[in-house]
Amino acid sequence: MQFYVISPLFLLPLLKWRRIGLGLIFLTILGSFTAIGVLNTKHEFYAVDRGAVGGGVLMSAESDENGKEKETIFDVIYSKPWCRIGPYLIGIIVGYALYITGQKKNFINKWLVLLGWLVATGICMGVVYGLYKANPNLPVSSLYAAVSRTVWAIGVGWLVYACVTGHGGYINTILS
Repeated sequence: MQFYVISPLFLLPLLKWRRIGLGLIFLTILGSFTAIGVLNTKHEFYAVDRGAVGGGVLMSAESDENGKEKETIFDVIYSKPWCRIGPYLIGIIVGYALYITGQKKNFINKWLVLLGWLVATGICMGVVYGLYKANPNLPVSSLYAAVSRTVWAIGVGWLVYACVTGHGGYINTILS
């Protein structure tokens, strides 16, 4: 609901002044990345391998040296809107791209479509399996925590865009 209420702050500049609107969106996403990275580093949340399911960020409820329970990643990052706005803004960009192209079929070169599918598949697989059998250090864990949700949204955004514009192939058939 919060993002819906503030979405005109991004949509109006995007419709009137495309570059300013996109710049505002990218600066907000960059700010979200920074906030997540700093919070993750400050609270020392390490990314851990969770087996065949792929990686994730450890949600620890351990106690510190004073016996006080440490905050979990859910309390610090997961539930905070400034850490969640990246994927929402990617959705706004995808919706804007669909608005601009008018959902035209065969608007994109087939090689560019293939590249889009390969990149989207690669980044989504990287988010899911990127930490498989890995024990990354704190900077890598913070980077993963900062970008993983937004990168996943980029992959899903391509899937939506490709399916709506007639480049979904079998994926569109399955999802439809």
